[in-house]
This record gives sequence, C-alpha cells and structure tokens, in this order.
Amino acid sequence: MSFSKPMGEVVRLPIPNNTAPADDSAPGINAAPDDAEDLRSEGAADVDTSFEVQLDPDADAEGVPVDDGVGYLLDDPEGDAYPVIPHHLRSLAGVGEAIGRHTRRAAHRLAFHAVRAPRYLALAGVWGAVGVWRLIDRQLSWWWVSENDYLRSLAVAQGDSREWYKLHREVKETRRVRGTILAGQAAAVLAGGLLLVKFAPWWGWAAVATVAVPWLAHFGRPQDHPIIAPATTVPRFRLLNHDVVLRAYYSAAWATLRR
Repeated sequence: MSFSKPMGEVVRLPIPNNTAPADDSAPGINAAPDDAEDLRSEGAADVDTSFEVQLDPDADAEGVPVDDGVGYLLDDPEGDAYPVIPHHLRSLAGVGEAIGRHTRRAAHRLAFHAVRAPRYLALAGVWGAVGVWRLIDRQLSWWWVSENDYLRSLAVAQGDSREWYKLHREVKETRRVRGTILAGQAAAVLAGGLLLVKFAPWWGWAAVATVAVPWLAHFGRPQDHPIIAPATTVPRFRLLNHDVVLRAYYSAAWATLRR
C-alpha cells in the first residue's frame, strides 16, 4: 500500500518560557550535546526538557528577616519588649474602634447562641440523662474495686492461693469502707431531693437544675461532641521556616527529582 503524498508534516513544539517564534536558530533547538553546559550557563536551564523544574531560583539580593518574632512592630529592631500602650489604643479613634469591634463580636456571639438555645437545652437534657447513668456506673465500679478482678484472676491462673487470699481480703475491706461512703452519698442525695419536693419553690428547682444539668450533660456527652458550638473561629498563623519547606518538598516528591 503506497501513498502519493506524505501523511503529515513535522511541527516543532513551542519552547517553554520563551515568547520568541520557534525557528531553527532559537536556543536549545538542534543544539549539540557539547553545548548543553553553555546553554545552562546562559540561564536556559529549563528549555529543552519538561522534567527539569527550577525550584529555587537564585535571588537577586540577600535575604532579609520578615518577622521580628513578636506580635507588635517595634521601633527598635533589636527590642525585646512590647509597647506599654499598643499603637491602635493611643488615640480616641483607635479606642472607639476597639470598643466597637469587641461590642460587635459580643453581639454576634449572643445572637448566635440565642438562636441555638433550644438545641442546647435538648442536648443538655439527653446527655444529662446519660450522665446520670454514667455517674451511677462509675460509683458502683469504684465501690466494687473492679480493677482488682484481673489480679485475682491472674492469681487463680497461676495457682497461687496465698496471693488470691491476700487480694480477696484487701478487696473485702476496701468494699466495706467504700460501701459506707457510697451509702452516705445516696442518703444525702435522697434527703436533698425530699427537701426540694417539700419545701423548695419553683426558683429553687430552677437553681438546682441550672447547676446540675450542665454538669451531668458535660459528664455524659462524648468528648468529641461539644454541646455548645463556637460562634467564632480563632485565626492561626504559622511562620514559614526551613523545616516546613523541606517537609513540603519531600511530601511532593520534589526532593527526589534528578537533573
């Protein structure tokens, strides 16, 4: 099978970082291997291959510090103390602006939490009930000395009857003392509840609930599920140093590139 004319023509690809038209006289085209070092010396390090990336070009001037390590700009570059009065509080306009900023922030937080107050109350009730059961379970475990069960089981497995009897005797004595304390706590809670039912007005119940429910809800909720969500975020800044740059290079696998 033959063709009377060619199927296509050779088209030269454009040279990266070079706006001049591509012709045979452009640097890097038809260059001999011996001339590669000359091209590199002329600043054309990334001309003839797409795998060669100049990560850190040489700076035109020496580096200068960009942060003096403190939160305020000091007049003395070698100073090590904060100004007595911050710059933004040295005028009435600055003081008024600061008061207005904090007032707006407080108003935003108040409105944010006021809208979500019903949700907070519902979550406090649910997690408060869970907290009651968790508190009872912890108190019973504390009374029964549950952590000693493993040691007694180990003594049984090893056939050490003397060690088992020693542990059993200590557990019995500890349970007796702790049981007495727990009984006193239960009696105090029961007496307090009866007094509230018989003598406390409605505001007394409200005061007890205001103190007890948040504490029980905090005790019952999971550690990673706060009841009250934050209304604002705190900005965080991280200074760029050599360690951060090196970790970024290695994470991007740039440090393994070879010219």
